[in-house]
Amino acid sequence: MADPVIPLYLKSLTSAGNFGMWWMYYQQFDGQFLEPESRRSALAFLEDFDTLVACDETIRAAFVNRPIGKMARRLREWASDLERKNFSVYDLGRANVLLFLTLFRCEIESHFGSSSSGPSQTLPPDMARRLENHLKWRGHFPLLKERADPQEVMERACRSPTITVVGDIRRSQDLMTYAIDERDFSKRMVEFISETRVALNKYSGFFDKFTGDGFIGHFNESICELSGTNYIDCFVGFVTEFTTFCNYHFREWVKFVRKLPNQSIGLAVGADLGRISFQSLDYHVVAVGEAIVWATRMAAAAEAEEILVNNMLYQSLRYRDELVFEGRSSSTKSGEGFLAWKLCLHSSQPPAEVLGGEIARAPALTT
Repeated sequence: MADPVIPLYLKSLTSAGNFGMWWMYYQQFDGQFLEPESRRSALAFLEDFDTLVACDETIRAAFVNRPIGKMARRLREWASDLERKNFSVYDLGRANVLLFLTLFRCEIESHFGSSSSGPSQTLPPDMARRLENHLKWRGHFPLLKERADPQEVMERACRSPTITVVGDIRRSQDLMTYAIDERDFSKRMVEFISETRVALNKYSGFFDKFTGDGFIGHFNESICELSGTNYIDCFVGFVTEFTTFCNYHFREWVKFVRKLPNQSIGLAVGADLGRISFQSLDYHVVAVGEAIVWATRMAAAAEAEEILVNNMLYQSLRYRDELVFEGRSSSTKSGEGFLAWKLCLHSSQPPAEVLGGEIARAPALTT
């Protein structure tokens, strides 16, 4: 006579496989899509899990009242709380969920002596396309508060204004050539790169690329709106906080350089406002626009610890009480003259200090 529990084993393996599939895709979307499908498949799996626990002592002993068994309770809380829209996949622990499913499947399969078949569902074509778009842009996007197809977001971004920021480390070659050792140079450069990404993401910036001794970032109106912020406020908040960090960072860095040049070392920043065309060519982001050219020229004209902005951006910022500007005449490599504007905080930035090993930064603007 056939074991009446065997159909339950097979059904639970199928539901575990289906949930594992949706959970993996949910992870790949960074929790931005497929949440309803993941919740429903989790509830279906947990229903089968509860049935097995109730009728199989082996399953009960393997999971109930054990640390890994707590994952079932946490999964149930997440899957049942449909109103908690911002409940992140990180609250559950990505690896812990997969470990739980793996152990469960192994326990069931031990009754059969062979592996079960994979999930019976596949990702719908439209969702697969969205996943491809998400993976294509994920390394550049800030975390959006509203769910949207990344490709559609970028198409909107191309039609809306963007503030482009170019950072350039003055005398970076000296920092590398005369470093106390190569590990010190690498460590401090990585700190600079890491802080750049953190600050851009905090202020809803779109990371473009590192240039070897600097970076290019963008604050786009549409992207910032989807993040619940204003792109001009984001730009001001970013340069306020990030340049304070950089001023301290490079002042500390020069203490560990064997020979200093007779020019100042530090970050020079240039910025301009305009339309940017964002494209992804074989998963490599290409941003094209006149604002990038002029932001680069502003950065080239700036000294260490200075921020120069072009005229259109100056016109958008000039009436802000917390900012003051000074005119600066300069010229391009071809000799074309232009007037830039040096952006300063109202009462000048206070020198950065170290308090308990942490950098005391100027307070960032609320956005």
